[in-house]
Amino acid sequence: MIPRPPRVSPRGVWSHTCEFSEMLVRKWVLLGLLLAACALSARFQGPVPESPSEQAHPPVWPRPTIGKTYVLEHIQGRLQIRVKGKPDLVVWSELERNPNWGFWSADGTHLALYQMGADFRLRVWSPHTIQSYPGEFLKSEGPFELAFAPNNQALLLRVARVQGMFDVDLGQLYSLDLRTGRSIYWEETARKMEWLDGFRFRCWVKGKATSLIEREYDLRRPPSPPRSPPVWR
Repeated sequence: MIPRPPRVSPRGVWSHTCEFSEMLVRKWVLLGLLLAACALSARFQGPVPESPSEQAHPPVWPRPTIGKTYVLEHIQGRLQIRVKGKPDLVVWSELERNPNWGFWSADGTHLALYQMGADFRLRVWSPHTIQSYPGEFLKSEGPFELAFAPNNQALLLRVARVQGMFDVDLGQLYSLDLRTGRSIYWEETARKMEWLDGFRFRCWVKGKATSLIEREYDLRRPPSPPRSPPVWR
């Protein structure tokens, strides 16, 4: 005699169906949470910039800093510059474990390296040389902006001298003559700056309340008498 399969009541079928549905819902919820976490992580990490216009200011170390022709990278404790699009063609390299921020000139032929760590220093690299520049303005929280003059013979630096300056986006403004190494202090509360030509530039400084005051300067006519930045204690 062939045994009959056990009879399952409709209530039992419905119970098993509900348990299976709840299991599927849990799996989809967990998958959704995982995808959301990945999306948030990618958002905060940010993509690697593909062009100079997409670089952050200042570029976040140790992410690559991409210029028109070259790329600055920090790989396994070495700071190196390679040709863009050719990972194996390295044109300069050194052992360096301190943070370095890089700023390319508009034509991609010069790179300013700003180092923070045990020592504060500024170096300018070109395909033929690398030069170091001292300066009290380097002892800061770092630069908001660093811009080469169109002729690559001078730099403008807007730096945060004290803690908290980054939060309000106000910095001291300096210029640096790359031929002589002479630095000039121009403004205390600069919010924006831009070159007009190889010698002239303008900046916007904090005025009353939220207003900004535009000022124009010429490197050939420095302040007289020379200005001195306030001493922070």
